[in-house]
Amino acid sequence: MRKFLILIVLTLTACGGSAAQESFPRLEALPPFTPSEAPPRLHAAPMNEFIPGDHGEILPFLGQLNMGDWGWATERYGFIDAQGRIICDPIFDSVRLISYGDRSAFVVTGDGGAAVIAHDGSFFRWFDDVYSGWWGLEFDHPYIPVKHFERWGVIDFDGNEILPPAFINAPLFSDGLAAVFRYREEFGHLHEYFMANANYYYIDSGGVVISGPFPSPQPFDEFSFAAQHLEMVMFHGGLAMNFYDGQYGFIDTSGQLVIPRNYLLFTRAQFGWNDADLALVAIAETQVGIANIRGNGHGINYALIDRQGNHVAIMKQSDPYGVHEYSGFYFVSSMDWVEMSMYDHWGNSVDNRGGWYLGGGYFRTWIDRDNIFEGIRLHGNGIDRELGSVDLQWLYGDWFTKRLDETDERGDDIFFQWNAQTEETRDVVMHIWDRRDNRITVANGWHWGQKFGVIDDEGNAVIEMEFDSLSPIGENYFAVQGRYGGLLDQNGNWIIRTRLSGNFD
Repeated sequence: MRKFLILIVLTLTACGGSAAQESFPRLEALPPFTPSEAPPRLHAAPMNEFIPGDHGEILPFLGQLNMGDWGWATERYGFIDAQGRIICDPIFDSVRLISYGDRSAFVVTGDGGAAVIAHDGSFFRWFDDVYSGWWGLEFDHPYIPVKHFERWGVIDFDGNEILPPAFINAPLFSDGLAAVFRYREEFGHLHEYFMANANYYYIDSGGVVISGPFPSPQPFDEFSFAAQHLEMVMFHGGLAMNFYDGQYGFIDTSGQLVIPRNYLLFTRAQFGWNDADLALVAIAETQVGIANIRGNGHGINYALIDRQGNHVAIMKQSDPYGVHEYSGFYFVSSMDWVEMSMYDHWGNSVDNRGGWYLGGGYFRTWIDRDNIFEGIRLHGNGIDRELGSVDLQWLYGDWFTKRLDETDERGDDIFFQWNAQTEETRDVVMHIWDRRDNRITVANGWHWGQKFGVIDDEGNAVIEMEFDSLSPIGENYFAVQGRYGGLLDQNGNWIIRTRLSGNFD
């Protein structure tokens, strides 16, 4: 296959700088910061500068909070240094921490654009947009895709340009390669690349085409998010999905087809390789079988295959969209969800009655008799009982949150906690807001005025439930408590606490 080198070179600018890594002058020495009382240093207009320090790590904090007409809060974020000094005032609309291996950076948004800030504050650069991951797809790339003048390129975690902005989609590197479209003037929007069967190629970090062209995938609507920047055809452990005429197989990094295109894509669970190094596929081995499936949408067989294309486990038949993945299990259901089976990532049947894994060895099953919903059944860990129409949400250990078919005087749902083993109940209500490993951010219900905290898997309070808002950022938490905001460490201690500015008064 003939290789060619993309020679388009554009100049990146940021804050008036060039593509080379900028160095910013230090402004006047900042006075010591008093965490409990000093207000953030706000400017009449947003700053477009960042003052890097020679101190090493920098940390973001929540420093401004404006309340909208409907009670929604607009949060603004800044940065501090290791001494607690504000080195960038709260001018950003959002902050996200991205990482690859031991490298990390912050992606911030504001002023209609996005910026990349080195984790140690050594560089700062504005772009039109920065790719930091989509939906459930965590960022896991050696280079950061950035957009400038309607084209995408990539930089590394030190701010050095790797590829100039010359691509219609964000180059997402994995296994040393990224899938990119070749720009065609007749396509005015990225979505048209899929509808018109445009071609994509795999390039290396020098812009050299390694393989292709390949026709772009034409996924169902629920996969559009994963197709926008060709996430669907990224390499995972040396293999990538490859589509042709509605079917897919797998190619290696040289572009050779190593697993034939015998499969159809029906569910988001069929995305890459699981932790057992197997891939979920919808089997369609003959043209007749494919026609039948497309014609009536029934009778799909699902299987788990290894990297040689061997069928390791055959699952029950199902309808399109009938497989879902949750907490390391596959749930294979019929269209009406009446019949459901459950398999682990190795293809072992776990629950023949069907259900939903709640954690801690517990499963939840819908009770449906003669097409009449009659509630749910909880089973596992020696428990097997029907719970009627009461909603049930796993929280930690043996404790569950149950929702009654009642509301309080404000019209909010009523919740309480229930222990499946002892039948003990308690009134302290917690709703899972976010889960990171064994640290669970919880709130006391859904109503206005709820408070947030963090518990572990045993229900022990890691951070007391006394904050108006709490959201994870790395190992720390953005926090608001009354008129104060800032950053908490993983144990709930204030790293920085400053009086919030805003439109409260």
